[in-house]
Amino acid sequence: MDVSVIIPTLNRSELLLKTLYSLSMLDYPKDKFEIIVVDNNSTDETEIVTKKFIENNNKLNVSYYLDTTPGMLSGRHKGADVAKGEVLTFIDDDVKVSVTWMAAIMDAFRKYEDVDLVTGPCLPEYEVPPPNWLKEFWTPAYQGRICGWLSLMDLGDKEIFISPTYVWGLNYSIRKKTLYHLGGFHPDCVPPNFQQFQGDGETGLSHKAIKLAYKALYNPNVKLHHYINKERLTIPYFEKRAYYQGVANSYTHCRHQNNLQKDTTSSAPILSEKKNKTVLGKMSYHLMQLLKHGKNIVFSSSTSEINAIKKLLDKKQKEGFDFHQKEFKENEVIRNWVLKEDYWDYKLPVIA
Repeated sequence: MDVSVIIPTLNRSELLLKTLYSLSMLDYPKDKFEIIVVDNNSTDETEIVTKKFIENNNKLNVSYYLDTTPGMLSGRHKGADVAKGEVLTFIDDDVKVSVTWMAAIMDAFRKYEDVDLVTGPCLPEYEVPPPNWLKEFWTPAYQGRICGWLSLMDLGDKEIFISPTYVWGLNYSIRKKTLYHLGGFHPDCVPPNFQQFQGDGETGLSHKAIKLAYKALYNPNVKLHHYINKERLTIPYFEKRAYYQGVANSYTHCRHQNNLQKDTTSSAPILSEKKNKTVLGKMSYHLMQLLKHGKNIVFSSSTSEINAIKKLLDKKQKEGFDFHQKEFKENEVIRNWVLKEDYWDYKLPVIA
C-alpha cells in the first residue's frame, strides 16, 4: 500500500461526501491507496453517508472508525495507527482534491528520497463572494501568498523546497516512519468547552522536523480546494480564530520554556489594552455594529478601520494567550497535559 489518506471528521456529512467523491476520481491505481475516515462522534449522518459511500464504491479501499475523544488529534492518531500505507496523507473533511493530487505526492517522495513532508496549493472555494477586506489578510510567501486565517496557500506553479511550517494540516503528507519518529501531532481543534486542552496541532511536529533537518517540498500538482463557508468570511469568525491562535501560541510557549519545543509565537504585535481602547474608540458606532454582526464591509487597504480590526484581532489573540497561561500556572492537570512528551495515548484528563 502506497498511501493512507486519513480524514478526521465531525458533523460535516455533506462536505465529507464531496471530499470522498473527489478521492474516488484520482488518477492513481485504486489498489495502491486507502481512505480512512475517523468520526469524532458526529451527531449528523456522517456514519450513514460514509458507509453508503463504501457500499457504492466497492473498488475503493475505504474504512470507517469511530473515536469519541474530543478533538482532531483522536482522528489523526487513530488513522495513523490503523494505516497500511508507507505515506500518510492527512486532509480535512471540507476539501476537494485535484485528480493529480495523489500521483504528485508519490512522485515527490520517489523523486526525493530525503524529503519527508509534501504539500501543495490549498485554494479557496467560497460559498459566497469574499468581502473586500479579506485581501488585507493575505501575505506574501515564497513565490506566492498565504492566508493563514483560512488555511489558504498558493506558492506558485513551480516545485520548491519550503519550511515544514508551511505544510498545513488540511494538505499534510508525511512518511509514516517520520511521523512516529517525530512523536506525532499535538492536540488540535478541541471543542470550546475543553479549550484549556488545545495545543498547536501540526506546528510542534513541524518544528521538530526543522530541528532534525527534515526536508519539506511544495508541489503545485498536490492541489486541493478548501471550502470556505459564509460564516468564515466574517469578523466574528476571525475573532474566534485569533483567540484560538492565542491559546495555541501559549501552548507552544509553555513547551518552549520547558525545553520541549521551539517557540513559534512570532505573531503580529499585540497592543496594550489601553492603546487598543484608543484605536477602537476612533471607530464610529455604525462600524462597530457592522463588526459585531459580521457584515461585509468595503475598505481600502490604508484605512484606519482595517488597522483597527487588526488591533481587535491582536486583542482577542492576547485574551486566548492569557487564558491558557493562567490555566497552565494554576492547574497541575493542565501543566502535565501541556508538557507530555507525546500524545499517542490521547485521552483528555478529568479536572476535579
